Amino acid sequence: MKFFTSYFFCLLLSSYLLAQDKTARTSLQTERFIDKVELFAGPSLSFNHGNKFIENYDDGVLQNKRLLKSGFVAGVGVYHPLNRKIDINARIMWEQKGTKAELNHPLNPVNDNTIQQIVTNYTYNYLTIGIAPKFYIGSSNKFSFSVGGYYSIIKGTNGLVHYSDPRSGLTSNEFKGRQWNGFSPDGGISSSTFIYGLQSFERNDFGITLGFSYSFLMAKQNLLMIQLIDSYGMNDVYNKQYPENLPERNHSINLILGYLYNRSTKNKSN
Repeated sequence: MKFFTSYFFCLLLSSYLLAQDKTARTSLQTERFIDKVELFAGPSLSFNHGNKFIENYDDGVLQNKRLLKSGFVAGVGVYHPLNRKIDINARIMWEQKGTKAELNHPLNPVNDNTIQQIVTNYTYNYLTIGIAPKFYIGSSNKFSFSVGGYYSIIKGTNGLVHYSDPRSGLTSNEFKGRQWNGFSPDGGISSSTFIYGLQSFERNDFGITLGFSYSFLMAKQNLLMIQLIDSYGMNDVYNKQYPENLPERNHSINLILGYLYNRSTKNKSN
């Protein structure tokens, strides 16, 4: 957490110093403190990492395939201008992240080689605050990129597991919480543990973001924006007081569509 705080402070400080030239100070005399407001939403894909039963894993007995986990993000934001080429973008949003994996293991390795398939789908719901300097490219300011950070609080989690094998067919189990299995050396499931609700999850998550966007004018003071954001978590998803939890960090890519209302004066063009 100290590393993230230091990184974030240095990021904002460097952006502020870049803005303190004479031309910027003259231009900002007529700028608004918040020159744009936005509404945005879009789909996301999660690529969580750190857990061998989420990563692609094959030891000759157990086979695990990491699958794409879909979700969404939606929220509101504001832009504070530092100069004509740099804004500070602050957002509050609701995010869905999570994991999805397909595990194939011997159902009863002692007696036969029947393979059971387990597809696990976890959804993590976060309330997130993000701040990122946004740097505009070109004379029209249509293209931009951003490098910033986020801080999240987990608000809920849902799990859905599908079990499939040739003898029993397909069964499903839906729950709120976290469950994991223990495996014997021959690949069979030797134990299963379940913890209800958010007890086994870390309450907070934080990380860095990298974004690229394109915006264009729809009508006077109204813009449409398309943005691709890569969010990389730096904190373990699971509570460390439960040693059974395998390490895992959030990693997601969001494709968002946003509406922006530009309140700025004629001194700042888009």
